[in-house]
Amino acid sequence: MTYTYTDVQGRGLTIEPAHARANTVFVEAGVGANVHARDLPKIVRELYMGTGQEPPIVLSRYVPQDAMTRAGKVRAGIRPDGKDLDPAGARHIAAWYATAADLAEAETEAERAREREQVDQLTAVVKRADPRMAASAEAIARAVLAAGYTRSES
Repeated sequence: MTYTYTDVQGRGLTIEPAHARANTVFVEAGVGANVHARDLPKIVRELYMGTGQEPPIVLSRYVPQDAMTRAGKVRAGIRPDGKDLDPAGARHIAAWYATAADLAEAETEAERAREREQVDQLTAVVKRADPRMAASAEAIARAVLAAGYTRSES
C-alpha cells in the first residue's frame, strides 16, 4: 500500500513498501531512500522535533488475543498494581493496551456494520410492505431490532 502526503504547495511525501529488501519502506520527498522498518520510529520522532512539535509515542503491537477484549471493551487484565514501573515495563503495559484497544475498536466497528446491515434489511422490508411508511421505515426497523426481535430462517 502506498501512502502519499501532499502539502499546500503541492510537494509530496510518499511512503511505500520497498521491493528491494524485506522489512524496508521506500520514502520519497524529492529524493528517495530505502529505510529499514526499525528506523522509522526514530525518523518520525526527528520529523516532529524538527518542526518544533512533541513527537508521538510509537508502541509496538502484540498478537491480538481474545482475552484482551470483552463486548467491544478493553479488559483490565494487565493493570498496574500500584508499584512503580521501569520504562520497559510501562511500555509493555502501554503496548498491550494499545493492541487491545485496536482489537476492541475493530470488534466495535464490525458490530456496527452488522447492526447497520440488519437495519437496512428491515427498513427495505417495511418499505416493501407499505410504501406509505417509507419516511419512518428506518425508525420502525430500529425500534423492532431494539425490542430484541431477530430474523429467523423459515
